[in-house]
Parts: sequence; structure tokens; C-alpha cells
Amino acid sequence: PAAGFPPKLILSILKAFKRQLGNDGVELHAFAAGPHNDESELPGGEWDSDEVYVDDVKGGILDTKLVKAGRAEEMEWIMKQKVFTKVPVETAVAEQGRLYDLKWVDVQKGDKVRSRLVVREIKARKRGDEKLDPATVFAAMPPVEGLKALISHMQTEQTNSKGESLEMMVLDISSAHFYGEARRRVFTTLPEGYEEPGYCALLLKTMYGTEDAASVWQDTWGDHLREAGIRLGSASSALFSREDLRGLCHGDDFVVVAARRDLLEFELHLKKKFEARRTGHIGYADDCDESTDVLKRTIRVDREKRVIESEADQRHVEELAKMFKLERCKPAATPRTKLDDRETARIAASPILDKEACTFYRSATMRAAYLAVDRPEISETVKVLSQAMSAPREGHLGLLKRLVRYLVGVPRKVVEYPQQDVHEANLFIFVDSDWAGDVGTRRSTTGMAMMRGRHLLRHSSTLQASIGLSSAEAEYYALVRGGCYGLGMQAYFEDWDLQLRVRVYSDSSSARAFAKRRGLGKQRHVMTRFLWLQERIRMKRLEIVCVDGKQNCADLLTKALTKNEIDMHCRRLGVTDKPGARNAQRLRVV
Repeated sequence: PAAGFPPKLILSILKAFKRQLGNDGVELHAFAAGPHNDESELPGGEWDSDEVYVDDVKGGILDTKLVKAGRAEEMEWIMKQKVFTKVPVETAVAEQGRLYDLKWVDVQKGDKVRSRLVVREIKARKRGDEKLDPATVFAAMPPVEGLKALISHMQTEQTNSKGESLEMMVLDISSAHFYGEARRRVFTTLPEGYEEPGYCALLLKTMYGTEDAASVWQDTWGDHLREAGIRLGSASSALFSREDLRGLCHGDDFVVVAARRDLLEFELHLKKKFEARRTGHIGYADDCDESTDVLKRTIRVDREKRVIESEADQRHVEELAKMFKLERCKPAATPRTKLDDRETARIAASPILDKEACTFYRSATMRAAYLAVDRPEISETVKVLSQAMSAPREGHLGLLKRLVRYLVGVPRKVVEYPQQDVHEANLFIFVDSDWAGDVGTRRSTTGMAMMRGRHLLRHSSTLQASIGLSSAEAEYYALVRGGCYGLGMQAYFEDWDLQLRVRVYSDSSSARAFAKRRGLGKQRHVMTRFLWLQERIRMKRLEIVCVDGKQNCADLLTKALTKNEIDMHCRRLGVTDKPGARNAQRLRVV
């Protein structure tokens, strides 16, 4: 079938076939071959040219005119920034040994095509002495909970020290990597249309695709912010703050929370050096946006309820339904059901998927994983599906299909961030474990939900690396994970000059007792590297607190639950259905 081959190859074969038919005197159009009611296989655009361009991310065929316009715009920017200069090829061969190739990466963005000219400096093809020191190419990325922590700050502190209301601004830097001054001499081929016999390009600025581009860009924007008296974080240099201003940088996107005057001052300072474009400005003032898209999430402000909502990209749900052809299916009430020994054995005995089906399974599972970052009720199911990524079987595909049926029934969930009292908004980490819950390996699952007051910052469902010999040991490992992430999040808030206490909640009395004692005691099989938690508790860096098992929202992240239990824990986490979704409460469990 043609579906297994690249679109560019298929189109080339069809063009050759059409030319041959023409040479043979055969007409090939609707009047000669017979009319049909189907749309053309190719979208409208300029397709008569021999130049065919494919979307390097989505795989579809791109309009030639749009690609040429995108590439022309990129080259105009490269020449404006003086990214390279021409030097003799002999110089490059003497210093670098060879030239790095350039490659165009074209991606459809709305009604335009964004084209990037990248350097193919492939690390894997370098000899040992050519590879760069990892320290020179490192660039910090903000934690996944960074954006949610900023929303929580906006809804908790609410005003700055002068009593001015906090707002959020999102800024995008155009072609960010072209601003960094090159730290080393990198030689490439010349871009198409700029070739000159005997000459190549020496980079004066970093380009996308060079190993140290992200690191140089971070140093560039970091130095620029320091000129305005803004400090970079210690726990993460992707975070920054100044009195009454806090923010983060994710690649070429800046997200900042401050009062209006400070936001405009920050925007003006960025524009002194970079071409910055404001993509969103949300707040409770009438002239603020009511919603904006940040890092593939939609952030909305409900001015009546004084609540901010965060919603995952819903295109993943739509694509999953299309992939399985389940747009009109009968929804499932829960992401999955509990697997007993018999069902686990049946899945393990089912045939391994072929290569094409494996790719399909992995693609669908990763889409679900993107959703799980913002939807805690499917996190445990995605964890189970991810275990089979290396060699998925037909039984695993059935589990994935059920998850998609659940998402069809509940396609939209939002995390709500209501305004709250700053004095009650410390870090609360709920942990739980399902001892030996994995029937195949008898490993335990750790569930963790991190909250600042009533605001959900992060959640996770993970298998423990070692097999716990008792439920107390498994619960203690869950406490270790909660304490680890709690102290990490505390350090991130300290980068923003916000001091928070850490409390870890567990429903296991034996695990809490073991965490508060000194040494192994009778639990001699516990690895000593996990005893750091006991030391931090003695230093009063965090507290271990009891929570009733029925009230522990981390239970949602350890095993399959009923629909009523899922809804109860989601409400505690501030996760609600968005109007427009099907009413899953009326669905029977199928």
C-alpha cells in the first residue's frame, strides 16, 4: 500500500506515470477517465512544479508558494542578522576537516509555512576528540510545573508590594538562536542562492542545529536581563526574578507575572535587543486578554468567578479518536479496569504487533502521555501503556483503545486555579503506593500530587525501581519521591523570592514512623541512599503529615478506580469537566 511510503516518493512516481501516459497518447483527466465526487488527493496550491515540499513535522505536502515565501523570509532574517560570512573552503578544511551541511525544515503554521535553515552538526558522527564538553552545551529548561507555579503565584499573592494587581504577559522572540554570538569557528556550506565557487560559510552567530546554540542563547538573554537588575535562579537558570517581577524562559518564550507597569518595562527592555512579539496578556482588567496559548496549553481567565483555567491541547484527543476511528463510539466510563492475573496472562500471550502497528501504538501512547501531564485521571493508565512501548502486543492495543473511548466521552478537562489566601498556600505533596500492584513484575506504583494550597502544580504515576518486600517499604519509597519533588519545588519558589514550607502527606502509619526514625532498624534491606529523607526531617526542612486513606488524592495515581472515586479525587485536585464534554456520569461502566 502507498501509505507506507513517503509522500514525496509517491508524488514523483505518479508524475512520472502521468508523463508516460501523455507520451503514449492517453488523456488523464476527469472527462476522459470518468467523473468522480471525491476531492483531490492534493490540497489546493502550486503543484505543477517539479519541486515538492513535505511538512517535516506532520508529514503532509506543503504549498510550494508558501514554502518559498517562508524560506525567503528566513534568509532575509539571516542576512539582516549577519549570521555568516564567506571564507575560502581551504580554511574550513584546515580547521574543521569538513563542512557541515545545511538543511531546510518546513512546518505548516496556520496559513503560513515556517521555514528554518538548520546546521546538520550531528553529534553521533563526531569522533571523541571532536565532541564538545557537555557543560558547554547545557541549557536549562524550566520545570514542567513552572507555568502552573506562575499561575498559582498570580492567584495567591494577587498584588505586588505596592498593592497593584498582578497580570501575566507572554512574549515570543523571533529566531532566537540567531542572536547569540558564536563561541567557536563553525564552517558550513553556503545557503542555496548564495553559493560561490571555492567559498563556504563561517558562522558569526549561532544557528539552529549547532550543538551549543541553546546554551549560547541562554547566556545571551541572561546577560541582557541582568542589565535590568533581574536575577537568574540558582535551582534553575531558566527562572528569573526582580522585586515584584517573576518569570521563566522556555526556549524562545518568556512568561512573566508582575503588575502592568513592570510588565511593560520588561517588554520594552527585551525589545531593546531582540525582536519580541507579545502573544498574550491576561488579567482581570477589562483591557486584558481573556485567554492565551502558552506552551501548547490554553490559559483562560474567568473574571466573574476570579478563577484561571489551564487546559491541555485538545487536538490530541481529536487525533486519537481519528487514529482509532472512534469519533462516534460508545464511551467508556473509566480509563481502564483493574487487571487480574488471568487478564494479565492473556495480554502477555497475545501476539506481538507488527512494525507498522508498533509505530501506531507508540505514536498514540505518546499523544496520551502529552495529555496526561494535565489530566491526572489518565496518568496511571498511560503509565501501564508506556511499559509496553518496546514490544507492544495486541492486548496492549486493546487497553489503549479503551483509554481513547474514555477520552471521547470526556474530551475536555481543565485545572482550576481559584484565588486563595497566601498564608494557607504552602507546598502540600500527597503520596500513595499500590504495593506489588504490577502483576507481571510485582513492582509497586508511586502516585504523587503536588499542590500549592488548592492549586495543582504537578502529578505523576511511576513504577518503583526496586521491589518492595512490604507495603511499608513501598509507602516509604513514595514518601522519598514526594520529599524529593517537594524540596525541589521549594527551591524553585526560592528563586522567585517566595518562601514556602513543605508538607508530605501519607496514609501509611508505618512509613511515616520509619521516615521519622534514624537508621534502618529492622528494615535492613532498604538501600541506605534513601535515608536522606530522615535527615531532612530532623533538619525540619519538611514535615510528614497523616492523611486519611479515603481523602488521599494520590490514590488516583496508583491504580484503576471506579468512576465515582475518580470524580471525587479530581474535585480535590481542582480538575473539572469543561462544558461541551459528554456527561460521563450517565455512562455505565463498559
